[in-house]
Amino acid sequence: MLGAIAGDIIGSVYERNNIKSTEFPLFGENSRFTDDTVLTIAVAHAILDDLDYTGTLKLYGRKYPNAGYGGSFRNWIFSPSKEPYNSWGNGSAMRVSPIGWAFNTAGDVLREAEKSAAATHNHPEGIKGAQSVALAILMARQGEGKETIKQEIERRFNYDLNRSLSEIRPDYKFDVSCQGSVPESIIAFLESESFEDAVRLAISIGGDSDTIACIAGSIAEAFYKEIPPHITAEVKQRLPDNLWEIVERFDFAIKCNNHKSKTNREVLDQLFEAYLKTDYIVKDETINLTLRIDEKNSGLDDLLVKNESISAAFLTAYNPYSQSLSRAENEKRQEELVSILREKGYKFLYGYGESQTEDWTAEPSVLILGVDCQTALEIARQFEQNAFLFIEKSNAPKLISSR
Repeated sequence: MLGAIAGDIIGSVYERNNIKSTEFPLFGENSRFTDDTVLTIAVAHAILDDLDYTGTLKLYGRKYPNAGYGGSFRNWIFSPSKEPYNSWGNGSAMRVSPIGWAFNTAGDVLREAEKSAAATHNHPEGIKGAQSVALAILMARQGEGKETIKQEIERRFNYDLNRSLSEIRPDYKFDVSCQGSVPESIIAFLESESFEDAVRLAISIGGDSDTIACIAGSIAEAFYKEIPPHITAEVKQRLPDNLWEIVERFDFAIKCNNHKSKTNREVLDQLFEAYLKTDYIVKDETINLTLRIDEKNSGLDDLLVKNESISAAFLTAYNPYSQSLSRAENEKRQEELVSILREKGYKFLYGYGESQTEDWTAEPSVLILGVDCQTALEIARQFEQNAFLFIEKSNAPKLISSR
């Protein structure tokens, strides 16, 4: 869902100041999150914790009352009524992206998208807008091509996706309806060549820029499989910690694919908290580094530069999938890991992961220099690890799920 949030923030300054061009600064001092972000995160929170959409949308709306809601939605969040108000606005589509990630069949995605939309936008067009975006995300993340996605969305929802942005752009005006903005958002994705390009194209047509970029960005993230790190960094610094925490929890949960089970979800949350409360220590005669998730470390950057590396990974072979093994078994596994790294020619340093709360015994680990994320993921999976730390030069260590 980070793609939706990035699109919203990038588009926020152009909503009332349309720019009919793809040449513009992505971020500026006035770039901010709006209602698109708040309600996207609300939907993610509802999925994570099995909350009802109505109550969660009201809760988030009241917590962030100045995020730029439409008049009808603002009245709804502060009213005692829990009934929908038959909206056909694009609010249902802008907040739906977590559903496209959290459910794995078209039937489940369509049912859940309708459920999330119907909390407020129970008009057929409001439901259709949410369903089309969620289904496009599902298809994109499952590897379907653009033409297949286009044809399926046209078939199911009767949207005209045969227009080009060059045809739409000259006369396009501000339109908050699903039927007047969702197809245009999807077309922006279809014409794009990268995540950033999708957002730029979406904003370039004008209109409800933050929402169109939010929708296009949500599909583009699923299709292109990545968001440039500099965009992620800009997004993070503009979100309050409590909103970013939900983003990270959701990302971790989806990668582990355990959102459907309450028991698994509780275990997942406990593991996530444990990883956050761990010091990842690299230590020998000349080096003494303590790494922490989401905290930059200048000493690590110096180490990468010294070794002519742009990335590294910190992982262990101990205790597969958090199942405690004997010391002898763990030591054997760690020796196998070290042997593989030597065979592959990787430079590495010894270290260990140590709980800040002393909840578990320190686990011997290695910091592998010069390894890319995909290779590190394959090694972590080979040794049955839940997650590992991945670090790119000049960036903070990130927790990557390997389940």
